[in-house]
Amino acid sequence: MHEDEWATLRAKLLPKYRVILASLLESLARACAGPHDFKGIATVGHQLKGNGSMYGFPELTKLGAELEVAAGREDIGGIDQLNQKIRAFVSRHDLRIS
Repeated sequence: MHEDEWATLRAKLLPKYRVILASLLESLARACAGPHDFKGIATVGHQLKGNGSMYGFPELTKLGAELEVAAGREDIGGIDQLNQKIRAFVSRHDLRIS
């Protein structure tokens, strides 16, 4: 696929991905509230790891993989840092739903 074709496809897919990300961020917030739901956090990390690169955001894939590992270790400090990094990435790349 040529770069211009990829850009067109990505532009068409971006609104759908914004909705997916909003749902994942809501799930992450719920899983981090009160007693941490490590399984829920790992699930969000796994989903980010699986779909970040597919939508053209390999950094989200990396952050998702790190979140999944941190959840498996029950590393609350690491989870909180990754949560902040993920939200900053989403904001920096204008991936929030308008």
